[in-house]
Amino acid sequence: IEISAKLGFAVDDVVVVGRSETSPEQLSAALALPRGTPILGFDAAAAHARVVSLPWVRRAVIERRLPDVVSVHIDERKPIALWQKDGEFSLIDAEGAIIPIGDIARFNQLPVVVGAGAASHAKHLIDILAAEPDLARRVGWAVWVGERRWNVVFKDHVQIKLPEDRPAEAWRRLAELDRTHGLLGLNYSIIDLRFEDRVIVRKLPPDDGGDDPSQRNT
Repeated sequence: IEISAKLGFAVDDVVVVGRSETSPEQLSAALALPRGTPILGFDAAAAHARVVSLPWVRRAVIERRLPDVVSVHIDERKPIALWQKDGEFSLIDAEGAIIPIGDIARFNQLPVVVGAGAASHAKHLIDILAAEPDLARRVGWAVWVGERRWNVVFKDHVQIKLPEDRPAEAWRRLAELDRTHGLLGLNYSIIDLRFEDRVIVRKLPPDDGGDDPSQRNT
């Protein structure tokens, strides 16, 4: 290996693709690959294990390109929501996995999902909400109820009860009712969409909705 390095088989460049949230310092420490390292002596498997243990890294491919280049392709996690459980907030990705970073304050604009089991169902909810962008922009948080359905709460505290079956259709129905009848401007606190043949609306005191996850300290 030492002879091969003298013949030019030594690391002269590391090409990284896909890095955004992962800091260069974190990645460099994980690779442990200073310039001049014999490329044939580089343990790519060990470096891979260290790289994929970084908070933002979902997948990675590390390859030697002889004689002197190491290529690193990173697939980073994409944050989609904040998960509130037992009063604590975590940043989660599309698979419901926690992205283990300390400071999540800059992700406060993301919707909040609340309750045990909410993280693993968040991606489906986000896809449903995105189908009606005007409504999605109003969403403050959503509560996973009884391990089977969502209550979506708007930033003005209007609560939307979605059904267990066909929640996407109910969400589209809400958008259509608002476009045709201005439903969301009628000062209702709860709009219950759990029944296909009717919409139940209620007016409740402002504090009847419970704790407000939007008043989070992150």
